[in-house]
Amino acid sequence: MRQDTRIRASELLSAGQATRLDALAEIRDSTDRNGVRVIDVRLAGGLSFEVLPQRGLDIGSLWHHDSPVSWRSALPSAQCDVPSPSAGFLSRFKGGMLVTCGLDNVGPERDGHPLHGTHTHTTASDVRYTRELVGEDIVVTVTGLIASMELFGRRLTVERRIVARTGIPRLEVIDHICNEGPQPAPAALLYHVNFGAPFLDEGTRVEIEATEIRPRDEGMVAVSAARFPASTRSLDEAVFEHVLPSGRVTVRPQHGGVATIHWTVATLPRVFQWVWPAAGGWALGIEPSNSPLFGDDRNLPYAGAPVLEPGESFETGFSLDFSVHNDGNEDRNHDFKGTHPQ
Repeated sequence: MRQDTRIRASELLSAGQATRLDALAEIRDSTDRNGVRVIDVRLAGGLSFEVLPQRGLDIGSLWHHDSPVSWRSALPSAQCDVPSPSAGFLSRFKGGMLVTCGLDNVGPERDGHPLHGTHTHTTASDVRYTRELVGEDIVVTVTGLIASMELFGRRLTVERRIVARTGIPRLEVIDHICNEGPQPAPAALLYHVNFGAPFLDEGTRVEIEATEIRPRDEGMVAVSAARFPASTRSLDEAVFEHVLPSGRVTVRPQHGGVATIHWTVATLPRVFQWVWPAAGGWALGIEPSNSPLFGDDRNLPYAGAPVLEPGESFETGFSLDFSVHNDGNEDRNHDFKGTHPQ
């Protein structure tokens, strides 16, 4: 019988073996030499990750079992982190575990809106974090408000909540999106969840239940969406859409680690997959979305993004779970539960 080694914070605290919550759930709030604020969360028996207030409360690096999981681009931090209104998305795409695309646009630039919108280049306000004992574990919650507003136009807000705990390698991102303006406004949203080495290896399997797989381009470098290819010297990428997904994707590397993303298809009915096997690239993106990236639906009003009426809101998000076992028996009880527009 396999020994249960899960860390239970309540037992350590009650026995006096740990005397403070921050001994098991550490939060470091600091600013680097470029003026970039980073909230660094480290959880005993859980995950270690960065929350980036100046990046719309996106997630930077993420580590599981003392090893990095998230992808990091080749761009230098100074180029990505210093504000530059004229710089495009691709010249500032730093990577990280989560890059949020929207709310003004998802996909190619259109109608004056840049590639993948402005969320990840918007500084969050009212950023707070808490640490409390809940049951057996210490739960850390980071919250903040991200505005998507124009003086004479859209007035959308995102109330983001990031939740993780000791003892369980799981991260949850919950967004409450509201139209606070007097006019209807589109609310495009795509969660760009990025895996890199050493977690991502050649032959990594991507398991998605879908009725159809649509490649964005013909003759793409990745022939199959189901398995990550060998490294190439080309910088070519591949993008797929998985039609009518189940709201669950499992990323299963050859070395035995497992990552599972859950979301609610009622609010995020699409999922895309980005494959970049280039030497110097080596990235896999899993991208739940409410808007199209390509195809005829881009010709719809607002490029196919859903529209919120004044006062209307909805809650959505995703969870990311990790396991070290490659036996196909991961816990399936963590499906993300969002709410419909209200």
